[in-house]
Order: sequence, then C-alpha cells, then structure tokens
Amino acid sequence: MIIGENGCTALSVTLEESQQVNFDPYDAAKILGLDANSNLISMKDETDSLGLTHYRYYQTYEGIPIENSMYIMHSKGTLLLGMNGTIVLDFTLPAKIDTSNILSTDDALNDALNYVNTKKYMWDNEEMENELKEITDNKNATYYPINFLI
Repeated sequence: MIIGENGCTALSVTLEESQQVNFDPYDAAKILGLDANSNLISMKDETDSLGLTHYRYYQTYEGIPIENSMYIMHSKGTLLLGMNGTIVLDFTLPAKIDTSNILSTDDALNDALNYVNTKKYMWDNEEMENELKEITDNKNATYYPINFLI
C-alpha cells in the first residue's frame, strides 16, 4: 500500500501482473493491512461491460464512519487489478491531546441553539414528538438533541 499525504492512501494504484492477488471482497480491509480498529464497509459492487467488478467501500474506525472516505477495488475474476480512493492508514494520535478547549455537552447545545436562534423547535411541538414516538415505536424518542456517545 502506498501511504500518501496525512497518513492517507495514494489516490490510485494499478497493480502490475506480479502484484495481483486473489481478491475476496469481504477481506478488503485485511488485504490493505488496515488498523485492527478500522474496517471497510461495502456500499455496492458493479460489473462493467469489460467484465471488471468495482467494489465500493467506506471506512470506519471503531465502528464510526470516517468522513469523506471512499475506496474502490477493481477486480477481474478473482484477481485484484487496482484500487483508488481515499482511506486513512495512520491513526496515530498525538501523545497528549489538549482538552482545555472542549465544550461540555450542555455548552455545545446552548451554543448551537443560540447560533440557530429560532423561536420554536420540533421537540417543543407535542404533536410532532408524539408522532415520532409512534413512528419509531419508542416511547422515549425525541427530536431534542442528545449526546449518543455518552
């Protein structure tokens, strides 16, 4: 694998015949040697008029999708011929992360609400809240923003 700028892949790689390997679309992350916490999730595959199959993936890290990641692996029959796109290969974090400017959940929500600056929100409308509860079959469903990571 060719590592490009900022620990990401090079945009396009065409494999020489001697580099082509058997390709199992379910082993894409393994073939690329991704971090154990990273994975490639299949979006779709298409076979073109030349008989090449193009497998599209997006990348996750610890189950969380990585924004703007997209990788396409091209095969013919069982051989991997090439790949292109952008995925992250280096998840090295700084030794110490500055947490002095991190907002609390409440402060972040207040900042967002002040930015939007509207008079009424969907969670203020009892009819809409009840409809959401009914649609989702979840009596706790709400439009009120909550922190799902906690």
